[in-house]
Amino acid sequence: MIGKLTLKEKTDDQITVSWAKVGPSSTTSYQVFVKGDSDKDFENNGEVKKNSFSLKTTLGGRKYEIKVRAVNTCGPGLYSPV
Repeated sequence: MIGKLTLKEKTDDQITVSWAKVGPSSTTSYQVFVKGDSDKDFENNGEVKKNSFSLKTTLGGRKYEIKVRAVNTCGPGLYSPV
């Protein structure tokens, strides 16, 4: 399972989060899920190969929740804490 996400950068139109890489080396990607403060559910925002993710934000002042899970040859793992 991925540990706590870290806010790396925040600007008016983008936020970037990162997390510690998950072992073993069989991790092939990370699935990223995002929920805005006016959204009902998390939406799959795609998969990334590295242990960071940048989200383009369109509305200043809007809050977002992000959760991530590692994927390996056996399938996806548990979600990170939100």
